[in-house]
Amino acid sequence: MTPDLLTAAGGAVTAVLTAWNAKQGKKLRELEGKTAQLETWRTVAIGYIGTLLFLLAERGIQPPQPPKELGLTLTVNQPKEE
Repeated sequence: MTPDLLTAAGGAVTAVLTAWNAKQGKKLRELEGKTAQLETWRTVAIGYIGTLLFLLAERGIQPPQPPKELGLTLTVNQPKEE
């Protein structure tokens, strides 16, 4: 193989890898954006669900047990009798 042929082949491989890397970088940035959006949505939803559970319990309504994945627990403090 001649040096010119090796240089051309190396340049072609470099161009292909650069294009592939750019495409993967774009996909990664899109996924990071979606992940951040979902994390924000989850945080807001957990707060909202927690408020609803509190309001139900405060009014004497037995709320349903939330999914374990949310990390919410139902504890109702009964007024202490003196």
